[in-house]
Amino acid sequence: NGKPYFPDIPSLHFSISHAKNMAITVFSDKNVGIDCEHSKRILPDKILSRFFSRDEAEAYRKSPLKLWVIKESMSKLSGNGILGEMKKNAIPFFEETMFIGGIQLKLYTLKDYLICVSSEEHGECRFISV
Repeated sequence: NGKPYFPDIPSLHFSISHAKNMAITVFSDKNVGIDCEHSKRILPDKILSRFFSRDEAEAYRKSPLKLWVIKESMSKLSGNGILGEMKKNAIPFFEETMFIGGIQLKLYTLKDYLICVSSEEHGECRFISV
């Protein structure tokens, strides 16, 4: 498990992401994961076929980046990394805020970036972006 933590403050959880000219960190009182991507990023077909199920690829054909940030934030929440999580967690649809198996997912847009935060239900989150 490569998930970072503060050994002296076990109740403080955080996650970090970066893309192009943005770095963002989320802090929470619950386990948390975050991902950000520049909205102009194009995902190659090999990424779509490797990490998305056939149903997901069809459902997110018009906005695959949205599905990517959702799945990557979930993999950061678990600490298992993208290889072990991406196809396992099927996301059939997405709303700005939703719950899947005890995980709260929230999608944000900040400037030209798409951001997804995954947290244990009802965790309070604070962001820092640069």
